[in-house]
Amino acid sequence: MKADLHVHSYYSDGENSPKELAKMLKEKGIEAAALADHDSVAGTSEFMRAAKEAGIAAVSGIELSTFSFTEIHILGYNVDINNERFHHSLETLRQLRRKRLLGILEKLKELKIDISEEEVAKMAGLSESVGRVHIARVLIERGICGSVTQAFDTLLGYGKPAYVPSHRISPREGIEIIKSGGGKAVLAHPFLLGLEQPSLASLVRELKSLGLDGIEAQYSTHTIYETRFLMRLARAEGLIPTCGSDYHGPARDCPMTPFELSEKDFERLLG
Repeated sequence: MKADLHVHSYYSDGENSPKELAKMLKEKGIEAAALADHDSVAGTSEFMRAAKEAGIAAVSGIELSTFSFTEIHILGYNVDINNERFHHSLETLRQLRRKRLLGILEKLKELKIDISEEEVAKMAGLSESVGRVHIARVLIERGICGSVTQAFDTLLGYGKPAYVPSHRISPREGIEIIKSGGGKAVLAHPFLLGLEQPSLASLVRELKSLGLDGIEAQYSTHTIYETRFLMRLARAEGLIPTCGSDYHGPARDCPMTPFELSEKDFERLLG
């Protein structure tokens, strides 16, 4: 089946509504899909309804940012979005994100750039994952920076004057949050971690011991050789090989892609 299990809406840092995404996926000939917004399931119900109307098999999704030796993103699939424990965990993540946001705004104020939390919230719109990209857009609107890239390169990025470290949960905690909602935990875009194959395989085995269920074997920027390696690794470890474009909008280099996914592997995500 044609599938793309990793797209983002404007409920996190994407540019489209869940309904628009469902329509776009349909136009791409995609038969199975998932909305995987950052730390949020606010758009999930809308997406599931729109996907059903479009004749697309949809599964609930989310993407959690965790930290170990580097930032590790964990995708969650088939999560019960109404689970009380799951929702409590997401609220904790939102509070940590807000704490970082306020820290960045304070540093900007010290640099004589006075931006209010309300301005950033207005720029973020419906997003529940308010963060640096929304601050960057305020800086652009103010004429302080010419692009998001410039905002990160001069002010918001690692080591820059307004940088504040994120309050990250561990991969173990991320997997536990997904499991608390009855979901399947999948390692997102493995080769973006910058690891060589032996180290990546070791990490996957470590995460598997913590409850990892799958790896995103097919991804928009993975080479054919990287994909083949990840498919073999998934099969060898008994993990589910998933696929996703990481589509955020036309301005990003991750176009929606109709990957080939076996029905058996899709059913494993649902099981």
